[in-house]
Amino acid sequence: MLEANTLLQNRYQIIRPIGQGGMGTVYLAKDLRLDNTVALKESIFNDEKMLKAFEQEARLLAGLRHSALPKVSDHFTEGESTFLVMDYIAGNDLGEILLKRKQRLEPIGKAKPFEVEEVLGWAEQLLDALDYLHTRSSPIIHRDIKPQNLKLAERNQIILLDFGLAKGSAFQMTHAVSNKSIFGYTPAYAPIEQIRGSGTDARSDLYSLAATLYHLLTGQEPPDALHRANAFLEGEADPLPPAHHLNPQIPAKVAELINEAMSQHKNLRPESAQAMLKRLREVRRANQTPGATVKAEPPTLLVPRQETANPAVPYTAPPVQTYPNSYAPQNPYPSDPAPPTPQPQPFPSSPPNYQSNPMAQPQTMQGNQATNLNPPPLTTNVDPAYYSQYSQTPEPRSGARIWWLMLGIVMLLSGIVVAAVYVYQENLFAGSSTPTKNVAPPYTPPANGNKNSIGNSNAAMNAAPNAALTALTAAESYVKIPVGEFMMGIDDHGDNQDVPHLVKLTRPFEMGKYEVTQAQWQALMLENPSNFKSDKSDRQPVENVSWDDVQEFLEKLNALKDGYKYRLPTEAEWEYAARAGSKAVYQDNLDAVAWTGDNSGLKTLNSMEIWNTERENYKKRLNANGCQPHPVGQKKPNKWGLFDMQGNVWEWCADWYAEDYYLASPEANPKGADSGTQKINRGGSWYSQIDRCQMFNRSKDTPSTRLSNLGFRLVRTKS
Repeated sequence: MLEANTLLQNRYQIIRPIGQGGMGTVYLAKDLRLDNTVALKESIFNDEKMLKAFEQEARLLAGLRHSALPKVSDHFTEGESTFLVMDYIAGNDLGEILLKRKQRLEPIGKAKPFEVEEVLGWAEQLLDALDYLHTRSSPIIHRDIKPQNLKLAERNQIILLDFGLAKGSAFQMTHAVSNKSIFGYTPAYAPIEQIRGSGTDARSDLYSLAATLYHLLTGQEPPDALHRANAFLEGEADPLPPAHHLNPQIPAKVAELINEAMSQHKNLRPESAQAMLKRLREVRRANQTPGATVKAEPPTLLVPRQETANPAVPYTAPPVQTYPNSYAPQNPYPSDPAPPTPQPQPFPSSPPNYQSNPMAQPQTMQGNQATNLNPPPLTTNVDPAYYSQYSQTPEPRSGARIWWLMLGIVMLLSGIVVAAVYVYQENLFAGSSTPTKNVAPPYTPPANGNKNSIGNSNAAMNAAPNAALTALTAAESYVKIPVGEFMMGIDDHGDNQDVPHLVKLTRPFEMGKYEVTQAQWQALMLENPSNFKSDKSDRQPVENVSWDDVQEFLEKLNALKDGYKYRLPTEAEWEYAARAGSKAVYQDNLDAVAWTGDNSGLKTLNSMEIWNTERENYKKRLNANGCQPHPVGQKKPNKWGLFDMQGNVWEWCADWYAEDYYLASPEANPKGADSGTQKINRGGSWYSQIDRCQMFNRSKDTPSTRLSNLGFRLVRTKS
């Protein structure tokens, strides 16, 4: 495996591996010549014929130009490896989104299909792409269309990827006339001819696309072709229920078209992608209601797990379809989807600032994540997605005994997987809760007879995991901030109360690398008030804590008497540490360092545009996108090694707020107004528009305010 910073062809610099499977390793790399990010697929071919086929395929794919297809830009050989260079497509694949929609807390595993019109819009894009591929002078058959190979980009654009690329790999599409193609498939979406190895053509892709649309529209994975073929051989009804029986919102004509495209015999399917596209458009026009809109549904918690192996769906079936007698089913292979590590989309430019009320309904899901390449001690990066590919057995097995034995093994394994998933989910969600209101529920800290009691603090320490308290006070959890001076405030902020002024900090201090986590809070306070509770509470920032709550937390922490005085930073200390010596007004590449309203959810949004054009729907739009805080330390740190200083959660400061304080504040070590009704908080949050997450930006709330996007970090000095 290539190490980070390895340079290939004096052009491509390896960043990190993002996937590995039977066909090779995939890397995220930087094209130094064009200064952009690419996906770099490494394969090792020992066979000269396979190497030539790879080169031929690379040239063929490099000529593809379609909005629903990624672009191959280069291929080369270095050492014993061959490499294919492609556009890196960031975002979430539909398989991952389906899983998130399915893993609802109550009830677990309930199917949650997409909106019908939304899916049919994607279907038109995909059919047009397939028509483009199938009608080239050298036709290309994709052979692996499934939700995991479809990524949703901006403007509801669907991108068709192959099996590997959906998980960060490169093209493995097959030249239609090649007899040396590498066979692979995912059972629920593969037609019988592909499973048997009897030859695929354009109509095989139509089956896979129809199976994919079936899953997206019903929320249920269709039974695989082998299961259906076996039902026919046993004289049973086809176990594929019409899609509109599972989702009444699906027009009957659409369900009929999907059923036809999923016919077991190729000749019974639409003759081409163009023919299927034409029929789909006719159905949509006939069923479309003027002024109809697509309703977005909120995603939910992503629970890493394997799907169960193509369960049959009981129902009252239509008449048995007649199949050819030539079917000789092979042993089935379980699907093994693995969610990729999502990457955020780039941000638009930042317009002028404005104030907003940062409050939204919590959603429990994992959104886009830009994994920190050099993880800090307190964080654990998202594990690289694992990849696997199943090759078809060269020669079909025969004999009823072998067939029934293998069927029994598959059913047994399916039962084991189902049981394991059930136990896993039960353990995962035990004791969790999801607030249902848009406003965070009130939280009352537990009453203590003596807030200053060392005994209370010791009891908390003994009741909580030692690791949380250790991390809370460990030297490696803090950054030493040097003395210095800087210009605080901004002269083009549109607010004459934020005027620039010189600030000198003459006393060094240590600042926490990370926002205080839920586990650390619970270690002292004996409960977790956060709206977005997580089973990974050692990395999830605590929120829904008031300034007053934080003071109680600090009293308990200081009662431990470990040689340090713990407190909140002053507003000046916070901005000085956030700037980390930079004189820039705006943060370059905010996406790399901050979770904001743009990138903290399932899809990349333009939160500024939403706020400016449909402010009344801002909460609803972010809620529907599943925006939420993320584990600390996943984004890049600033130059002084501090993580999440911008975005994720707003952070309380020690200062009282006063409108004219910047005009009269002392030059050395300012501490804010002497009194007031509101306390300062800084940094922006997962719910904020991007200009609210700039280093100079200020907000304020009453000391009793608890919000689902408001937390804090610690500062300490020697006592």
